[in-house]
Amino acid sequence: MEIGPILGKGKRNDVVPKLGWKQPQTSAIERFNLTDGQRNRRQPRKTLGFSKPSRFDDRRSWKSFEPTLFSWHRTYSHARIVGLGKHPKGACREGRKGESTLRIAIHAGGNIDQIAERCREASVNEIFLSAASVPGFAARGHLTPEDFQPFREALAKRNILVSGMIVPKPSREAVLGQDEKECANICQTLRATGQSGVGTALFYPLDSFLHFHEYYPGRPLTIMPGEDGWNTVIDFFGQVVGVADEVDLKLANHLWAVDVVHAIWEAVDSPNNGVTYCQGMSLIGEDPHTPIDTWGIERIFFAHARNQVRRGPCLMDHDEVPLDCGDVDMARCVQALTAADYDGLIAPEHLGPQSMAGATAYLRKLI
Repeated sequence: MEIGPILGKGKRNDVVPKLGWKQPQTSAIERFNLTDGQRNRRQPRKTLGFSKPSRFDDRRSWKSFEPTLFSWHRTYSHARIVGLGKHPKGACREGRKGESTLRIAIHAGGNIDQIAERCREASVNEIFLSAASVPGFAARGHLTPEDFQPFREALAKRNILVSGMIVPKPSREAVLGQDEKECANICQTLRATGQSGVGTALFYPLDSFLHFHEYYPGRPLTIMPGEDGWNTVIDFFGQVVGVADEVDLKLANHLWAVDVVHAIWEAVDSPNNGVTYCQGMSLIGEDPHTPIDTWGIERIFFAHARNQVRRGPCLMDHDEVPLDCGDVDMARCVQALTAADYDGLIAPEHLGPQSMAGATAYLRKLI
């Protein structure tokens, strides 16, 4: 049923029943308003009210309510559509003037019910989905649009948007050109992600090269720029970034070593070759508090929120802790993003004893 404005004095009995309400209230609209800045803060909107002192009160009350109703219709319709395609520029980011466009998401995997429950607990409706969770992935070894579409539609019916895809971590052999089948499967998963209209892929390209239990000053990876094997690493990036360019997919590389990332960007220059900003970079001695100076806002395609306390020099010598305590000043990190008008997603991870619900609630306060 479409509802148009009903103006004039004494129209309460006409307006309210057509909204399906017994009395004037806006909680239903606020509940379905998916504008992230407003949803994360749950700022109450102006309540639809009627008073007797002035014959203009009814008109003013409706006019204050009318944009809310239209915003609800626009955003809810967008949610149904965007769940099946790429986010249009600025979609779901229509906060009031001065509000942050930073949104909160979670990593998610498993079946539909499990993902829906995790989103409910965290009070979010955007996810980065593990590609391996899509039925058919295990049998094929890669993602296809045909397998992904019904899974995404099922999530959309639960009001869950797949805003990014988590691509399986490549093995050392795949990166070094020694496993062509695995490399081909990774490229096909990236291609299917872009073809399906998902705009961003979270990618851990060099995790298999990290020194986890040993410490070598200035050498966080087993192969560094300029060393034997580095050209092969660059060839691998040339392949995956080439696929990203083909389907206009933002490749959010999860890499901490600043010099390594800049060396890759210099060798494989593409607007789709970006980074996931993650405060875990402090574990290898990098400064996590200056993401814009370090990466540039145009290269940050996704962000993590995590905190830790280092106990020693090795990568594994740390304890995972809640976001509001640890070596990282999380408030400063979030402020750096919002000050630069970062309009992407941030997802909590590695929370130690903190619950996901507690982490997302804390981020909302910062945003």
